[in-house]
Amino acid sequence: MSSSLRSTPIRILLVEDNPADADLLREALLDFRSQFELDHVGTLQGAVAALAPGRHDVILLDLGLPDATGLDTVRRVHAAAGGLPIVVLTGDEDDVLALACITAGAQDLVTKASLRGVTLRRVVGYAMSRQREQDMHTLEQTLARYQSLSSSGVRSGVTRQIAGAAPVREREPSRFREIEVAYRALLDDYLEHLVVRRPKPRPDMEALVTRMGDLGAGPRDLIDVHVLAMERAVVGASPARANAYSLDGRLFALEMMGYLVDYYRVGVRRGAGPEASKP
Repeated sequence: MSSSLRSTPIRILLVEDNPADADLLREALLDFRSQFELDHVGTLQGAVAALAPGRHDVILLDLGLPDATGLDTVRRVHAAAGGLPIVVLTGDEDDVLALACITAGAQDLVTKASLRGVTLRRVVGYAMSRQREQDMHTLEQTLARYQSLSSSGVRSGVTRQIAGAAPVREREPSRFREIEVAYRALLDDYLEHLVVRRPKPRPDMEALVTRMGDLGAGPRDLIDVHVLAMERAVVGASPARANAYSLDGRLFALEMMGYLVDYYRVGVRRGAGPEASKP
């Protein structure tokens, strides 16, 4: 993503143990300082500690750290990065090394000597764009699996009855839109629950399923809502956030599906009584 299209600076985590090289990179960014924010750590341990969700957009990584070297550095940072793009910094051009780093999880490899302000800006933008393309591909695969689940159906008597009705988005377009907006907000709340251990929005999840059940919604309707909510949520999202929607969003959908099954199986409108508030 071009930095000129962003309303906020691109946040870079520089993992470099050589203070002189770190200073050179800061100098390379001087002409673009309004477009970038730079955090600097000198160890792998420091990098892992700095990788709070949503804090950075891209990682610039030196391969030779006091507590990690070579491809092992890339693998370990990639494992902790939560989908953030990684650009490896090296002293020499080496096509074999570049390919190995990309295989290990990096988006690009550049020599420190080649880094100038414009070059660095392009490298960072390319890495973020490429990571976003990968995340979107993963997201598309996830959505395709959901759509496949929707079309395959299940064999319960309730589902067979519901399958004969038109989808909620066709029967009740305005209400479907309201449900999608509420679903998307709950999806964000659910991700916050997973990431920062906030309380799960269970009462609101159950109440929303009750609204859907009252409209005669079935599994395919919930999938319709989830797919649309995910498509809208990832617009403008950071690569890390898009990855979270893809990976953790499925947990949210599965829980919502469970509540919908309960709505029909138990015959109780969840979220409407004292039991709904229990964890």
